[in-house]
Amino acid sequence: MSKRLEAEHCHEPPVPFKKYKSKISELLVMDIENERLNFVKIVPERRVISSYPLCHIRNELFHVVTQNNHIFLISQESEAIYSLDLNNNMGNFKFWEAQSIGGTGAILHGLLYVICGQDRYKNITQLMECYDLQTKKRLSKNIPKMNYLLNGVGLIAHEDTDRLYVIGGRNEKTNLNVSKVQAYSAAKNTWTELRCMKYARYRPALVVYLNSIYVIGGYVENGKSYMERYDILEDTWNRLEPLSVMYAKVEIAKISAIVYEGRIVAFGLTPDFNVVIEEYNPDDNKWRQVQLNCSSHTPILCDITHLHIPFSNETRQPLSAYDIRYQ
Repeated sequence: MSKRLEAEHCHEPPVPFKKYKSKISELLVMDIENERLNFVKIVPERRVISSYPLCHIRNELFHVVTQNNHIFLISQESEAIYSLDLNNNMGNFKFWEAQSIGGTGAILHGLLYVICGQDRYKNITQLMECYDLQTKKRLSKNIPKMNYLLNGVGLIAHEDTDRLYVIGGRNEKTNLNVSKVQAYSAAKNTWTELRCMKYARYRPALVVYLNSIYVIGGYVENGKSYMERYDILEDTWNRLEPLSVMYAKVEIAKISAIVYEGRIVAFGLTPDFNVVIEEYNPDDNKWRQVQLNCSSHTPILCDITHLHIPFSNETRQPLSAYDIRYQ
């Protein structure tokens, strides 16, 4: 399967909006299957959104969770979660109140789980909270605490095993990155420690393909860009081919990833802040870089058919439209 990616600069978006009149941002949505560009208006308290998987909306940091054409932003600064239905092209973010500040989220069986949030004194906790996506209310599940006090973990759901996997992060007491892996069983309401990764990572990108979890990027102290694969059924780790481009050695994740038609597609930033897109073929354990002559930020990825690139109206810069076509 070959892929062709084109970058083009659009000076006028295909849908009307009041250009440069306010700090309202637009969200560029690429429909891969239908090869269309749509714009979604974002109004979270009229603040400007940028484009990190951990994204800033002006002075506030958010963790991004996406599923089924919905985007959820978990505030890292306040007790708030915003949600947006991408099926409504002009829909605004809806606000609902969280019980803790910040954290990392994942969705399992229609429930949003948030872990490693902060209490009112801004201390990281070992608690995990659960929210119903329909009612936007916190469920009173008595979930036991995690075994370790961590921040910057990777969190991903695997519905076949009814588990949430907590991977990597940084130990709050030692300030060191960890390679630990823990699994939470929603059916049994228990935590299980699993085999550790080969590398300690802070804020890695995670994807599930078949019965494996692929761990990509994140901040690795030795600078290695190796990907690792965790076999869920065998509880084993394998080191895989490294990314072909070394990503910026910073403590904020700058890589997003999705699985599309048996390939892993990763988006990230080089040390000189150029967008890099690479695809990985599990059959031959090879990464292939897709050339893109453009400087920007890491996009937010939703599901297998949409690539989301937020931008600010007030920058007065041409819009970057990334056209990804699968042939």
